[in-house]
Amino acid sequence: MFAATVAVTVMSGVLLASVGAIARQEVGRSTAASSERANAALASLVKHRQEKHLADARMLAGLPVLSAAVLTKDVASVEEVTKRYRYMVGSGWLVLTDSDGNYLGGMGPEGRDVGHWSPDQSALAARTGRPLQGNLAIDGRLAMASTVPVALDGSNVGALTIATPVDDGFAKEIADSARTDIAFVTKGRVLGSSVPMDLAGPFDAQRPEVNVDGQTYAVSARVLPDEWGGVPLSFISLYDTSKVDGAFHAIQRVLALVFGGSVMAALLMGYTLADRLTRPLEDLVASARELQAGRWPDPTPTKRRDEIGLLQTVFDETVVSLRDSQESLLQMMQVDPLTRLLNHNTFRDRLASEVFAAQAAGRQMSLVLIDLDNFEEFNVDRGREEGDVALVTVADILRQWAGATGCAARFGGNEFAVLCPDVTADETLERVSQVLEEIFVRTGVTASAGVAPHTSSTARPDLLVLAANLAVQQAKLAGKNRCRVYAGDVTSASPDDLKSFLQGGSYAAVRALAEAVDAKDQYTRGHSQRVAEYARDLARAAGYDDGFVELVFTTGTLHDVGKIGVPDHVLHKEGRLTDEEFDLVKMHPELGEKIVSQIATLHETLPGIRHHHERYDGKGYPDGLAGEDVPLIARILAVADTYDAMTSDRPYRRGMPVEAALDEIAMNAGTQFDPDLASLFVLLRRRELAA
Repeated sequence: MFAATVAVTVMSGVLLASVGAIARQEVGRSTAASSERANAALASLVKHRQEKHLADARMLAGLPVLSAAVLTKDVASVEEVTKRYRYMVGSGWLVLTDSDGNYLGGMGPEGRDVGHWSPDQSALAARTGRPLQGNLAIDGRLAMASTVPVALDGSNVGALTIATPVDDGFAKEIADSARTDIAFVTKGRVLGSSVPMDLAGPFDAQRPEVNVDGQTYAVSARVLPDEWGGVPLSFISLYDTSKVDGAFHAIQRVLALVFGGSVMAALLMGYTLADRLTRPLEDLVASARELQAGRWPDPTPTKRRDEIGLLQTVFDETVVSLRDSQESLLQMMQVDPLTRLLNHNTFRDRLASEVFAAQAAGRQMSLVLIDLDNFEEFNVDRGREEGDVALVTVADILRQWAGATGCAARFGGNEFAVLCPDVTADETLERVSQVLEEIFVRTGVTASAGVAPHTSSTARPDLLVLAANLAVQQAKLAGKNRCRVYAGDVTSASPDDLKSFLQGGSYAAVRALAEAVDAKDQYTRGHSQRVAEYARDLARAAGYDDGFVELVFTTGTLHDVGKIGVPDHVLHKEGRLTDEEFDLVKMHPELGEKIVSQIATLHETLPGIRHHHERYDGKGYPDGLAGEDVPLIARILAVADTYDAMTSDRPYRRGMPVEAALDEIAMNAGTQFDPDLASLFVLLRRRELAA
């Protein structure tokens, strides 16, 4: 009996050790794989930043004003150019050099001039005529940089360098995007990190793990490419090992307890417990091997209350925890992190599948969009934290409404969507009214809602979204804090025009909508076409390439399409608009953006459509942008649009003489208009008049 007891004890120890070894191996494999995935994600983001540098540098190097500044070597011109375009591309440094690499001028962080410059890299780019990427030491700080030649009439006259300092701020920016920590290292020294890296002695990027403030991180290093052969730079991903091995440590403690208990049980029970002891352990090892093979083992039911039952229970709970963690990670990629509702992209996918299912089964379905009214003002008055609380409260209300059959999503910053299958539009409208009242009672925020039923004219998901957006717009035009149902006539345009757009969804269709707006009023007929032509001439005179000039023209033809949602009595009013009427007019850039956004091929026109009423001094609408924060295409359209408006007849006034309109534009250069573009437009038009 003693020999059998010893045999059982040894077998128990071997089996338990096997379980521990398999679990340890799986934890190590999972940690390594997670670290490599994190490293790959970081590498992709760093590469994207390098590619953006290069693309920005190439774009700026092609501007005539920049090559002229390099050629003349005028200090004031170089300073103005580098200051202007550094803020445009959002880089740390922007430096101009001549063809020998000599420093002409530049702008660094906090608007400071560059103190020290090495000419080798920029001279190489100017000499070879090809872009270079690598690592530069600027003002005693290491930076990730891209250098491209600046050419004039086919000859390289200099070089342009764009660089971003490699420091804690840059590391935190990359880490926030990748959701994993990162550190940049050169010659054993940490330049920047998203976690505190106050380590004694040189840092070895090849070590498998590093301990920071008591937290262990798995390290995976990668060397950044450097075409100059200058200062070597690596980045390392820092993967928190506690995300994986926390459960393993719990198993280790239980294993020790179980092993001690199993030895005592074997000594006391001998042969009678041998079979009962080894069989569940064999099942446990089999489950561990299933986990090692990448499969989730089924739980093993047990009623045992001894150490073996405890081990089985802990193992099963660990498997469930790991599986839940994996599912939570996948879910995080599909939901909005604040409200825990579906995010925009996931909801779009769900909407597409529901539309297909509704068509196949002949079922009714409605889409509801809910837009919180004046939410930016709420954030300013109450603070962002209370704003977030309000968003979470709205999400809870919509989640409860959607229930198990529907689904709710955060569709935008303060916009929500709810999919309502198997209900009519009238039933949905009644429930939405109750929801809007509950939102106001619980948050103090009013909301406007639009309901779009699934019909033959909204047979595609994108058209259903557009119809709901148009209904929301109608609700806001009616005074906000109410709901409207899209029925094919929610705008003041012809239903045939809207139906053509909904069914066609092309540039030709949306152009027809814009022309329908112009055609409704004899005084504005042809306005969009004239604005497009003026804007195209201005962009061409400013020296931009043919592709951009054509984009300006296309945007000009569509810039007022949002007026399709402004009531006719406001558009045709003879005399000054009231404040309420002007508020309705001011909504047309945002509605135009929503309409055109449904056509993927026209997405480049959206900044011009949304911002063509912004002012250079920041007093425009809808976003109050100022200076060069206003997109270039919108600054061009603003000049052309205002000129045509001033020189066109209106029911309540005659159009201004051309010279008077040009004087007005010149007088408002730098306030209402971009000063360079306004001056160029006035010069261009006066030359045409004199010819």
